[in-house]
Amino acid sequence: MNSIYQYASSSNQRQEGFSLVEVLVALMISLFLIAGVIQLFIGSKQSYRFYDALSRIQENGRFALEAISGDIRMADYRPTPIPENPNPPPNKYSLPTTPIGRGSANENDILIQWLDPCPPSPALCTPRACPAADGICSRRYFVGPRTAGSTAPTCPSAATSLLVDRGDGAGPQELIEGVQAIQVLYGICDTDTDGDALMDTVTPPYRNAKAVTDSGKWLNVCSVRINLLVVSLENNIVATPQTILFPAETATVFPVNDRCLRQAFSTTVRIRNRMP
Repeated sequence: MNSIYQYASSSNQRQEGFSLVEVLVALMISLFLIAGVIQLFIGSKQSYRFYDALSRIQENGRFALEAISGDIRMADYRPTPIPENPNPPPNKYSLPTTPIGRGSANENDILIQWLDPCPPSPALCTPRACPAADGICSRRYFVGPRTAGSTAPTCPSAATSLLVDRGDGAGPQELIEGVQAIQVLYGICDTDTDGDALMDTVTPPYRNAKAVTDSGKWLNVCSVRINLLVVSLENNIVATPQTILFPAETATVFPVNDRCLRQAFSTTVRIRNRMP
């Protein structure tokens, strides 16, 4: 009986609890595990924010270039008179002298105009492409302040958007948010390469609106190069401020002093109605 009692007593003594050192070691291991889980969570969240911002920027940039490119291709379009309206009214259904060019004093403010394929006079011609009574379709693209009422971004550089004025009396409307800058350059066709007396080759370099005005060659503009700089709506996307070259094909560094994500987009569009 004594041996059994002694065995039980010694067994109970070994199960009395953990020492202070053991508790401290367990706490340290737990803290390391918790820190690792927190770090993994923060990293996953930051990766999600980065790729979400990048996908939005790419979607916005591609959509903006596609919208502008489609209108540039229509610039200076002059359809032949349709049978229902062989003699349009005076001062109606006629384009201005320069249907593509600077829309205001701003160098990077492009105005694009063309004639509605379905003019307003004939009753049988539907549907109308443009609401203007003179049959002129108009698009003016520029970067300006965000539309009132839109959600305020946390990135301070995303306070501007790409705006479009369709000439319908509604005024400028926000097309793409988070567009920080736009550059518009014009290609001048003043070389005839195939001998048909039509200028069909762009003579480099591409020029800004002031250079085209100074040379008096708006009627020779046959292509347009659009450069856009799109920025994320949220701040603290990248660890350090990016080094951005804008325009993308130059070595010009765009000044950046925040941690927003940016990407430059560029496209060159030929004006089909001015090409042979």
